[in-house]
Amino acid sequence: MARLNEILVGRFNRVFQKVYGIKGPPPVSTLAPEIMPVHPIAGGVELRWPDGWTRWSFSLVITQTAGQGEAIQIRNPAGSNVIGVVEKITITNATNGTAITICIPQGAGDLANITSVAPMDGRQGAPAVVRSVLIPSFALTTTAVASAMEIVASPLSVFTQVIVRADQEIPVPPNTAVLITTGANLNLAVTFTIQWRERFLEEGERL
Repeated sequence: MARLNEILVGRFNRVFQKVYGIKGPPPVSTLAPEIMPVHPIAGGVELRWPDGWTRWSFSLVITQTAGQGEAIQIRNPAGSNVIGVVEKITITNATNGTAITICIPQGAGDLANITSVAPMDGRQGAPAVVRSVLIPSFALTTTAVASAMEIVASPLSVFTQVIVRADQEIPVPPNTAVLITTGANLNLAVTFTIQWRERFLEEGERL
């Protein structure tokens, strides 16, 4: 028999069962029927895994190449049924100060070179067994980006953090990507680091 305000999204019950070792039926089977104050239980990134998230990272040094700029991207394929969230972007420019452009293209393909990623939680399993759904790639480029989400100043030899608050994290739904590029700024030596988390979409979240 259906219950009033029954919770049908399984991952919320799974996280309570795993973290608190609860056996048997779902420990939180329904929502409260009214607005009520709640004191949240604080938790760090160690709770991402039991809550259904995997966390990934890749870092890349692209050396100075005459007449070329650089670009990296993570792409969420169409139909993946996965949501990605970019948690961290770090840029270091070893050549000279310049502007780095970040955009979110839709329907984009991968860049010229697909690269590997590192898991950020050992419970996820080895990369050969459990792979990131989002696809990281990089390329040399001379193309400026027309529709920028953000343009970031990258001073010489300074680690520039693009995301410094939780509300600056970037959702990456299916058929979108996050592209970071020097655009028409050429002949640079740049180090990029990008970290993200991903999980399967629940039924009510799908477009």
